[in-house]
Amino acid sequence: MEVFEQLKQLIKQKDKQRIVFPEGEDPRILTAVSRLKQDDLVEPIVLGQKDQVLALAEKAGLDMTGIEIVDYQNSPDFGEMVEKFHERMAGGKHFQTMEEAEAALRDANFYGTMLVYTGQADGMVSGAAHSTADTVRPALFILKTKPGMHRISGSFIMERGEEKYVFADCAISIDPTSDQLVEFAAQSAATAKMIGIDPKVAFLSFSTHGSAKGPQVDKVAEAAKLFKEKYPDIPADGDLQFDAAFVPAVAELKAPGSAVGGRANVFIFPELQSGNIAYKITQRLGNFTAIGPVLQGIAKPVNDLSRGCSADDVYKIGILTAAQALWKGRKKAMTELAINSASDMQAFGAALAQSAQPHDLLLLKGDLGAGKTTLTQGFGRALGIKRPVKSPTFTLVREYREGKLPLFHMDFYRLEGDDLASIDLNDYLAEEGVVIIEWPQVIQADLPSNFLELVLTRVDDSWDSTKRLLELVPHGQRAAAWAENACRLYQEKQ
Repeated sequence: MEVFEQLKQLIKQKDKQRIVFPEGEDPRILTAVSRLKQDDLVEPIVLGQKDQVLALAEKAGLDMTGIEIVDYQNSPDFGEMVEKFHERMAGGKHFQTMEEAEAALRDANFYGTMLVYTGQADGMVSGAAHSTADTVRPALFILKTKPGMHRISGSFIMERGEEKYVFADCAISIDPTSDQLVEFAAQSAATAKMIGIDPKVAFLSFSTHGSAKGPQVDKVAEAAKLFKEKYPDIPADGDLQFDAAFVPAVAELKAPGSAVGGRANVFIFPELQSGNIAYKITQRLGNFTAIGPVLQGIAKPVNDLSRGCSADDVYKIGILTAAQALWKGRKKAMTELAINSASDMQAFGAALAQSAQPHDLLLLKGDLGAGKTTLTQGFGRALGIKRPVKSPTFTLVREYREGKLPLFHMDFYRLEGDDLASIDLNDYLAEEGVVIIEWPQVIQADLPSNFLELVLTRVDDSWDSTKRLLELVPHGQRAAAWAENACRLYQEKQ
């Protein structure tokens, strides 16, 4: 499935995100905004003089029905916004007077960024008529970086058919340090997850595992070491030459035992010029589509357009920005339920199955013991499956794909050897924008709205005197409804 089709599915399942477009007097922006609204993908906010915006739209034959147009310089809340911006800048080196703050907010990018900061918009897209610096600077002043991050980066999603990779940094930092490369890798891994890639990070160099020497190699090797210490659940390695990172046969020779050798999909370049050159070579010689730059590390989504962009480019970056806003904003709630016997456990498994819909996904984890099989017996029997569903088989995956039944995924597990059932499931979930990840990272995972996490805690050791606490953690509205219905069905039968 193409990246933008995945992202469309993601944002269609959720409340529409409000994306601000500061360049409202550009026909390309208005064409994209009209299309985004008609396709029911986002709620656009357009900045500009309303009569001029509407005149341009009419000339282009565009439908602007339902699109909010903000003449921000004449807005009744402009003064209030200036005050909030001045407060935000307090104690810094810039915009320390009210006059300076007001002058800054006369700039559409500053005002648009303030809409994001104050929660009136969920993200911003600009750059059709502005430089990258003009788009990024307000975001860094106002939104700043995400917690734990000190620098931003620009990645490109490289797509050709079913192949998808992430390249970074290709747009922002000229000569990053080892620590900054670690941040860029973490940011890029998050972008990879958003588009359904299970990240395997390669820190690239002209050296593989010290085959060459020099400060450039030392920087990359140190970055890989620091990343593996900080993010042990994301496979990574470096220093690696590209062929060792990408070609399995070369990896066996140059980097035997590498965690990502021959199968990396997130590529971190040592400095800007190599990243920028690499993505353009891949795009032009390899016939890949280059999606980006995707700005990473900003506290809230802001994305930059090329001044040579098309209306279709704007449309796609609007979709990407909405997806970033949703990916960041997912919230989880927890429901607790006590299970006191094996029959109760089977009954709750049946309630889960009866409440599920095709394409729902369930993750079961915790101190399981015999409870795992007992619960799956109830779940499987309710679906007409004669034997316990201990692990997805090809048949189950195929029926799940065809929309015949929900998939009860017992565990997230490491792909090892020739475990083809696992590989089949992993590939399918990747197509659906779901990332297979491992403990303990799953607690912080970004998972789709139909993904329900069920944690079993065993209090006693035997079913004669046991009590198990079920903690149901929905990752979105669909999963919350699933959990609520399952609990209701179970309690009605007690």
